[in-house]
Amino acid sequence: MSATATLSSATEVPGISSTVPGEDRLRWLRLFVFTYFALWVFEGVLRKWLLPGLSGPLLLIRDPILLLIYGEAIRQKAFKFNGWITFMVVLGTLSTIVGMGLVNPPPAKVLIFGMRANFLHLPLIFVLPQIIDYRHVKRIGSFILWFAPAMAVLATAQFISSTDSILNVGAGGEGKMIETALGRIRPSGTYTFTNGLSQYTVLLAAFLFHHILERNVFSKFAFLIAPPCLLVLVLVSGSRTTFALVILQLLAIFAIWILKPRFLKSSLKLFALGFLVFSIVGSFGVLKVGLNVILERFGDKKNVKEGFIGRFVDEFKKPVEAAAKADIAGVGVGMGTNAASSMMYKTVIFNFGESELDRIIMEMGPVLGFPYLFWRGGVVILLFGASLAALRKDNNTLPLLLTVACANDVIQGQFGQTTILGFAVMTAGFAFASIRKPTSTPVENSPDSSQSSIFPLPVGSISPYAAALHAESLPSPPPSQETPASKPPRPKIKKPRTPRKKVVPPADRP
Repeated sequence: MSATATLSSATEVPGISSTVPGEDRLRWLRLFVFTYFALWVFEGVLRKWLLPGLSGPLLLIRDPILLLIYGEAIRQKAFKFNGWITFMVVLGTLSTIVGMGLVNPPPAKVLIFGMRANFLHLPLIFVLPQIIDYRHVKRIGSFILWFAPAMAVLATAQFISSTDSILNVGAGGEGKMIETALGRIRPSGTYTFTNGLSQYTVLLAAFLFHHILERNVFSKFAFLIAPPCLLVLVLVSGSRTTFALVILQLLAIFAIWILKPRFLKSSLKLFALGFLVFSIVGSFGVLKVGLNVILERFGDKKNVKEGFIGRFVDEFKKPVEAAAKADIAGVGVGMGTNAASSMMYKTVIFNFGESELDRIIMEMGPVLGFPYLFWRGGVVILLFGASLAALRKDNNTLPLLLTVACANDVIQGQFGQTTILGFAVMTAGFAFASIRKPTSTPVENSPDSSQSSIFPLPVGSISPYAAALHAESLPSPPPSQETPASKPPRPKIKKPRTPRKKVVPPADRP
């Protein structure tokens, strides 16, 4: 079998090549990808509890894995320099040159961290679809569903514990998690900060809703334990952002129902049952306390308008306001990150506010900052376009659900925080990769055996006859020669009868 494989999906993603190395040659690459994902989930466990003394170095623990992914992808010719990556490389190079040429350039370590936060991880969005496809994204989703009970138990224990509990310490084993309403803290789960648990919850919702819409995606037991865990994580999170992200997933489902009514019948009953369970379970014990916390934070209309909706709307006005006061060349990449303030001032100071859009314009200047922000917004537009195409052509709901999950963080997530950066690039890459949904393997010795799906299925998983039956690229077999005995008899064609002349008796003749 050829080492090159062709994507079998009907949906093509602009900027992503349709040919990648074969399955056996990508084994190590996929292992690196899963390691990157696992470190994203358990980074907080290492930094808070297991190795708190190494919290600083562990902040960058995924970077060596990322470099391994890039290096092996280049070696396997799976790293395609499309226009998106090329533009980002050029923009990063210019930002570095400008930062080093400033009158007061940032310290070298701050500049390196800024380049790492703004540029280093972003190509992974386009590299992941060359390495994995729908089946591998499904395995990641399966892990998220199976791990949900442990995450829900840990988050509940953090929610009911005091602020000075060991469960609620921050990175390095010091500090504590931030508080929410009614004197409760916002749990962080296995993550360093609370935003990580919010991102895990929205991923859980995306994979769970994908299973509900398409049915039989994951095991039945995993499906049974995931919904109550999602309910627990939303209620004990104490986070309006978590609640809003799950609501966005539900709105995405309504959009899917409109575009593809075939999913309405298969999922409406399950959603009705879920709403009933939510109404009943949410009125007992700690979940009732969590629900009250959420309602308390949403209860004040002024608080919602100014602190939640207003903050979201105003976020997109800030780069224009920042451009009016920013230097044309900025102050240097990395200067607005929390890591920079820790390195320079030994404490966390928001030099340019907490907004990511502000930080980019102030650091890079308007000339380079706005193209960078447009690039991030363009990726989201590309994601939505490709996801909707996959839904229309292939009835594949997962890319759209994952796109909705990560869109906000790709556009305005604080990339100076490693958890947000990892979630944004991984989930966007998973959304692209899940579009590739191979359906068959090449038949042995067939004329087109080199043209298969992006990742061929294991040998023996499908019969050659079934593969030939379903493979779109294989030529149809020539028609068999029929024997004379098997031919149907010819139908007899009746000739039209000519009418007879009427014979007139002699007596009637004139």
